[in-house]
Amino acid sequence: MAKGLTTRGVQFEEIDSHCTTFKNDGTLDSDYLGMAVVLVANATVGLGWDGGRVKGILRKIESDSKVVVQDEGYAEDVPTHDDAVAVGDRIVSDGAGAVDAVGSAAGVGDHEVVSVDTDADTCILKLHG
Repeated sequence: MAKGLTTRGVQFEEIDSHCTTFKNDGTLDSDYLGMAVVLVANATVGLGWDGGRVKGILRKIESDSKVVVQDEGYAEDVPTHDDAVAVGDRIVSDGAGAVDAVGSAAGVGDHEVVSVDTDADTCILKLHG
């Protein structure tokens, strides 16, 4: 689903969006924008590990080794791991920037899938800060 499009007439882009600045663990660059990140150290995010608790979605890379992470609200076009999510699933990280359903990984999911685009291997998440 292209950014800003609607799902059955409902637009989710940036509803209740909140972002927080974190330190970059050194692995994140512009190639990872829009992907899931995990807290990996004190106030520091990175791609994390398979089954890691997703902190949010990477939105911006700053020039001072900081990154901006959306940690609340609706996030569109989040990559999924091999169509591994369904509407209503709670999610965890796959360790590479995509999300998996909690059932297929050993983590605790805080965020919920509200829509899935299996053709694009993306989903819309409701991030619960």
